[in-house]
Amino acid sequence: MPTRCRQWLHKHMKTTQELVSAFDGMTCRFEGVPFEFEVDYCGRGKAEVFALELVQTIDGTRHRRDDCHKVFNSHSDPHCHWSSATHDWYTQDQLDLALESDAVEHCDEADCYSESQYTCYCEHSGTTEHMTDVTYFDGEYYLNSSGILRMDGDGDTFLEGDADYYYCPAEDEYYHESRCHYCASSGEHILGGEDECNDCCPASPDRVFPYHRSGISPNIYRDFNGSGFAVGFEVEKNSVMGADSEGDHIDETNLFAYWETDASCGIEGVTHAYDPLDPDKIEAFKVDVNDAKDHINADCDSTCGGHINISSTAHSPRELMNAFREYAPLWYAVYRNRLTNSYCRNDKKIEYGNDKYSPVITKSFGIEIRLPSRVHNCEQLIRRFEWVGETCQAIRDGKTFNQYVKSCRQLLLNGAYGTNRMKYARVLRLARKFRVWMLDGIADQSIQQWI
Repeated sequence: MPTRCRQWLHKHMKTTQELVSAFDGMTCRFEGVPFEFEVDYCGRGKAEVFALELVQTIDGTRHRRDDCHKVFNSHSDPHCHWSSATHDWYTQDQLDLALESDAVEHCDEADCYSESQYTCYCEHSGTTEHMTDVTYFDGEYYLNSSGILRMDGDGDTFLEGDADYYYCPAEDEYYHESRCHYCASSGEHILGGEDECNDCCPASPDRVFPYHRSGISPNIYRDFNGSGFAVGFEVEKNSVMGADSEGDHIDETNLFAYWETDASCGIEGVTHAYDPLDPDKIEAFKVDVNDAKDHINADCDSTCGGHINISSTAHSPRELMNAFREYAPLWYAVYRNRLTNSYCRNDKKIEYGNDKYSPVITKSFGIEIRLPSRVHNCEQLIRRFEWVGETCQAIRDGKTFNQYVKSCRQLLLNGAYGTNRMKYARVLRLARKFRVWMLDGIADQSIQQWI
């Protein structure tokens, strides 16, 4: 009996047998819940009154809840939020008739009763189950808790023990045989075909690799006595001398470490990394660029980009990003139209640097600047290398933003803007507006379309 109900009884009634017996069979509502009273005579003129909750059963009549059974009548999961899963109440006689007529079934896994339309027979376990406890696959129902249904790395369902699926330890996932291969060297199944495996098919920079599957690391051309900075480029093209797909042949050059497919355009070449402040490495970069002119000058469209990777032995990736942030407004002004595309849409203030689609992101080696547009030709790539050199010099020397802009003046004015002083002046104005926005959050009307 509810405590408050018991307190009310003790307050308003005497414990004589005559008064107590008046409650026997009486019904009432307490806090909206119907109850029926039952008297238990204890002898010696004493009795105990019990209030038993009533429920309305399937035929509309009321019966004691303790004498009835829940029968679930919806898709709601009977395991979760038990009280919220919709159900009807059945007396034992009503339940027996419903079971006999197959209108209701007992569900083994949930250990409950449910209307038959929400149950199914699971051949694998030989039991009848509530539909939330099974999964339909390949013409049969399987009990979820049995674990016989598995999901591979592509999100496809398969039966445990299916000989067409193999476990790939490197991915910690199962994959269909069409998606992986057995590598005799490692003794394991590996995601991808044999031609993508460095052990089965050694890496070679004279062919186009699948995206991020080359297995080749770019060389870093810097000396122990150099600046500690290194810069590499990703040059995206629709095709290079007919090569635009995985496996296509492409001539090797000193500049590019490898070429790989790219989802946004066609293929991209990943260059080696050069010290932008070492005179010898600067000269080597220019020679290597000119030797690779057939690759760099190849056609490209607006789907292509030109990401720049920077590392520093004196900075962690986070420190390097924070240092670059001081000079980022000038880059924003030059490449402002790139800020509105889907590849630079997030974290535009580069406060975090961990979002893939951000203008600048941190990597294990340093930072990747995603703002620059496509590389049209050798001259443009060399100018970008020189600009990155000015940026690295500013980071090393701790220059102010104004000092940095002044150091870049001749490079930008005589290069990118072809002595067009009006265009250059506009870029400087926008750069200062971008800087105010990045530092103070105040967005001038002149830059709102890009942020």
